[in-house]
Amino acid sequence: MDIQEFDDLRRTLPSGRTLYTYYKDRYSLQLLRYAVRTPTPFSRLRRHPVARLLEKPRVKQMIARCGQRLTPADIENHDGDPQARAYHLSVGCWGAAPREQEQMSRRGVNLVLQLNFSQEHCRTARHLLGIDGDTDPFNGRAHPVLKDARPDRRYTLAWSRVDIDLGAREALIEEIQSDWVRDVHWIRTWAERRGGLPECVQKRRGINTSADNIVQYDEIALAPHRSQWAEAMLSATLFFLRDELSVERIWMHTPTSSEHFKRMHNRSQPPRSLYTDLPRRFCFEPTSSLPGFVAEDRKLQRVIRRRPAAALQTLNF
Repeated sequence: MDIQEFDDLRRTLPSGRTLYTYYKDRYSLQLLRYAVRTPTPFSRLRRHPVARLLEKPRVKQMIARCGQRLTPADIENHDGDPQARAYHLSVGCWGAAPREQEQMSRRGVNLVLQLNFSQEHCRTARHLLGIDGDTDPFNGRAHPVLKDARPDRRYTLAWSRVDIDLGAREALIEEIQSDWVRDVHWIRTWAERRGGLPECVQKRRGINTSADNIVQYDEIALAPHRSQWAEAMLSATLFFLRDELSVERIWMHTPTSSEHFKRMHNRSQPPRSLYTDLPRRFCFEPTSSLPGFVAEDRKLQRVIRRRPAAALQTLNF
């Protein structure tokens, strides 16, 4: 999309941040909600792309109470968990600066959806890690995370970048990433090996703490988020695109298309699981179809002709 389209879109969104709760495997109920718009026999669902979700423990419990068919009300009634984690969603923009044009499939801008920690988690992080009030120790400065200048600032757990054509109701998920999880792991490993962090590292990161506190934060406070950040981020992205923006067709990169569309041949590659295992769990399927804005882009047409294997994956429902 271009910057004007992004500005127009942003004006239609609610001001402030949107509360978003997530618990393990919630995405399975979310995807079933998209697939089940009217009462649907289970025999039909077993031939549907969501069939693999029927084996999820939470879904099996629901099925045991539903008889021979599944209704939207059944799904709604089973959507909840006392272990749900609260996050806040916020929206940003990527691609307005020349350096940000890198790692994008086409020119223009991407919408960025940010999955931010709750204030409770942020207070715990500041206490255990001794974070300076005006620093964000585990997110890249050049990355599209929430820029929060308040003293009780909120930190970004993960973010996704999405290219959207609202007129055609199509979207391509370009990237999903968590700097926070990766960098906390790196800092913990360093601290454990050396018995603490050098002053220069603490100063650069804006933290002042011991190795024990870093381990405590990683093992207790961050652990529940670390285990589910990727599925929470993709789930939130689908929620935002479908429920908030009424996007009907959603594509996502594969490792091959990500490398060739975004010219990442000589760059460090993201974990393959984010473009293979994760979308497979969410019922994405390989496809030869393309978003209209990809099919019409001359540069991407050349990529596709040279690299037929650089196909995308999509939700077929």
